[in-house]
Amino acid sequence: MSTHSNATNSSLFRNTLAVAISGLFAVSGNAAGLVLEEVMVTAQKRVESLQDVPVSVSALSGEKINDAGIQRIEDLSAYIPNFTMTESAVGNVAFIRGIGSGINQGFEQSVGMFVDGIYAGRSQQFRAPFLDVALVEVLKGPQGTLFGKNTIAGAVNITTAKPTDEFEASISALYEPEHGEQELSLVVSGPLSDTVSGRLAVRKATFDGYLKNTISGKDEANRDEEIIRATLRWTPADDLEVLAKFETGSFDVEGRTIQVSSADGVFAGKNLGDEITAMFGDKEDGIINDTKASRGFDPEVTNTEYDNVTITVNYDMGEHTLTSITGYSSYDFFENGDVDFTALALLDNSFDQQFDQFSQELRITSPQGETFEYIAGLYYQQTELDNLTQTPTLLAEVGIGAPGFNRNRTFAQETDTWAAFFQSTWSISDTLRLTTGLRYSSESKEAQQALYNADFRTNTVNPALDGVSGAILGSVVHDYDEDRSEDNLTPAVNLQYDFTPDIMVYASATKGFKGGGYNEAESSGIVERFEYDEEEATAFELGSKMSLLDGAAELNTAIFYTEYKDRQVSAFEGVSFVVGNAAQSTTKGIEMDGRWQATEQLILRASMAYLDSTFDDFQGASCTADQTLAAIAATGSAACTQDLSGEVTEFAPEWSGNISAEYVVPVSAEMDLTFQVDGNYSDSYFFAQDLDENESQDAYTKWNARIQLSSTDDRWAVAIVGKNLTDEDVVSHGNDIPLFRGAHFAFLERSRSIALQGTLRF
Repeated sequence: MSTHSNATNSSLFRNTLAVAISGLFAVSGNAAGLVLEEVMVTAQKRVESLQDVPVSVSALSGEKINDAGIQRIEDLSAYIPNFTMTESAVGNVAFIRGIGSGINQGFEQSVGMFVDGIYAGRSQQFRAPFLDVALVEVLKGPQGTLFGKNTIAGAVNITTAKPTDEFEASISALYEPEHGEQELSLVVSGPLSDTVSGRLAVRKATFDGYLKNTISGKDEANRDEEIIRATLRWTPADDLEVLAKFETGSFDVEGRTIQVSSADGVFAGKNLGDEITAMFGDKEDGIINDTKASRGFDPEVTNTEYDNVTITVNYDMGEHTLTSITGYSSYDFFENGDVDFTALALLDNSFDQQFDQFSQELRITSPQGETFEYIAGLYYQQTELDNLTQTPTLLAEVGIGAPGFNRNRTFAQETDTWAAFFQSTWSISDTLRLTTGLRYSSESKEAQQALYNADFRTNTVNPALDGVSGAILGSVVHDYDEDRSEDNLTPAVNLQYDFTPDIMVYASATKGFKGGGYNEAESSGIVERFEYDEEEATAFELGSKMSLLDGAAELNTAIFYTEYKDRQVSAFEGVSFVVGNAAQSTTKGIEMDGRWQATEQLILRASMAYLDSTFDDFQGASCTADQTLAAIAATGSAACTQDLSGEVTEFAPEWSGNISAEYVVPVSAEMDLTFQVDGNYSDSYFFAQDLDENESQDAYTKWNARIQLSSTDDRWAVAIVGKNLTDEDVVSHGNDIPLFRGAHFAFLERSRSIALQGTLRF
């Protein structure tokens, strides 16, 4: 395990967090008549107060996102317990309550993301930076009725800011000298005519990096982001609103924040550490720090270009509202990485991917406040994915006389999805409400995959290389053409009771599912390993929403229990990923979050989560590198499995939480000084499915702070923003290094940063 915060600090943070939340009960009275600002969410496809929604939801406003300097969805992990979004060697992965998708270019996420009502299920669709966001909601647990398939762990619902009826404009900038971070954003909004208003948001951001590559001498990862979003709002009549949004952007990266965390691996009798030392001295020490030593055949780059179009029509038919959401999303993605992760030019891997998605949703919503309310709708989605994966390999670097080769995998998939859904709420009495929901989904997929070998660098097809590719990478030439279809019914029931006007409790039972599909990384030539089936979940939750101290404080809780059947698993076995439906698991725990407007100047926030996420049955799990080496020594074969039944799942810290305080000091009649500090805690967790101790993170606490001077009319603000002030070394992901069994790599999160931020509004 990595060496980070000690047990004393972790215990202190947990105790502080518990005191902060329980303190909401202990304090009585609200002599000042303070009231918290109401948080409005759209978790049930209606605009409602967070305190009225009988669902476990964590929400962050656009203001909080800006104040915290959150630019990527990965940064949300620090502020929402039981939610993890992290980068891996072949794409981003998201986990809620210990449940998420494995690593595979063919996978859609178990945590569905929705932007202005449009589903974004591919990991590359998560890479777009935040820009001009009004609200982010993280819904926990299966969301099968209103959000649909592939939300078996939960959903991230992002709402962007809309055009305004009055003119407004803002320009904001951020500069951080240590890592060369610069960001400039411009927003202009207002009326264009009596019936049309528009909003334009633009961002340009660059980042030099925080890991020094001792081979190239450059800092990594170097990022360059550009994004433009234009939104038009047309209201030709009082009962009709049309919103049209176009967004285009690019996300370019040079280098990666990956380093060797252990160089003890052995390949063909050669020790990885010895080979690196012999050729490059001590440039890679196998210690997690702020340096790396990586060299590939080609530069490590990631280039993503995307376009999104959304047209939303709301038409009031009497007291009902008919809503149409039409969406088009596409991206071109290329990534090349050094996947031996060392100073040896031995093994690269690249993805060249194109994706297109069209979706159409129609729904009708009844008026609120009636005895019987409902939402009904139809949904259609069509996607096309094309991916070429190339793996150039040159063994001469380690003194092996085999010829160099380039393994090629092509993958193409088309998916059609239809769904119908209905959710109703019956107010049995003034204090008791029953909500039921049902969604029927039908999906069909067609996929083709082929594997062939070619000459090194020229990439000319050469069957004579099939033998060496098979011996080194376990590759078998093949050509698959498969199709599958599935139907699923996901019901939900929720009973909600108001003990008092300020205390609501709810109990829910829901089902969710994640569609089956095809393994883009299949290379064994065994066709049965190409396809995997859907996974299902049955979830139960008991929760409460409480308003305390006459509206000055809130405390929300959720106790949850979810069983997962036929979990889709993806494990790395030395040279390739194996995908299947091997696991049954259970996740259970409790979550609490609260806010308290202690004085007119001071607001306190706290959240905490306890999680117990374990495999109930996982007898054929992949072995760790050490277990595989032991099997080779004993039997001469790398074939090995382990029984992980009863063990924890990955990305499942037992405890996690966040505390924050914001204090405003009036400097004069025209200016305020704001102090904000927050601490984010996570217990230890594994980040690889084989639960190798080398792929785990110790408990840690990160502290962030912000000091802002601003005008009382909110026209301007200047702030100093500090992140990870105690400079914690946190590993977000890692795994085995290919070929060298026993060696490991790791992704290191960003070290301490202190930035200057400014905003000017017109």
